[in-house]
Amino acid sequence: MYPAYPALVLNAAMALHIILATIGQSNPRTLVGKIPVQLKLLVIVSCVMASINLGLSRMYSIYDAYSAPMRIYDGLALPGGASLGSPGDSVCFGKDWYRFPSSYFLPNGMKAKFIKSEFNGLLPGEFSEATVGFGFRPGTWLIPSGMNDENKEDMGKYVSLSLRFGCTD
Repeated sequence: MYPAYPALVLNAAMALHIILATIGQSNPRTLVGKIPVQLKLLVIVSCVMASINLGLSRMYSIYDAYSAPMRIYDGLALPGGASLGSPGDSVCFGKDWYRFPSSYFLPNGMKAKFIKSEFNGLLPGEFSEATVGFGFRPGTWLIPSGMNDENKEDMGKYVSLSLRFGCTD
């Protein structure tokens, strides 16, 4: 849609100009010219305000509907800034591995880990926690271990069974 957006905005502006020019006529021989100016202004302001209200409502509803990844882990945090887990604890993903990007919102230094499920492709890797190296954020420049370009499963990305019971799925 983005290539057509400028043309859409231009057409909307031209249509609004034509409508306002038609409504703004003051010739008393036309039907529009016989309508009082205050009524015309009320209609125009009402339409513009309704349009602004619909736009703001749409923005809020999109924010509300698509903010679940930012709120999914709110249940792990307790009131007063406390947390159900402690730094270094893990939240394990099984067949919901696609929720990994939302793991950046985990509280108190918790980490996302994976347990074996039906999925047998390449799982996301963790950023390196290096503090020195290439540039401003060195961890983002280093390729995580076990990555490949063929979507082949890396068994090193799974949590061992002995650690598995410390995770919540």
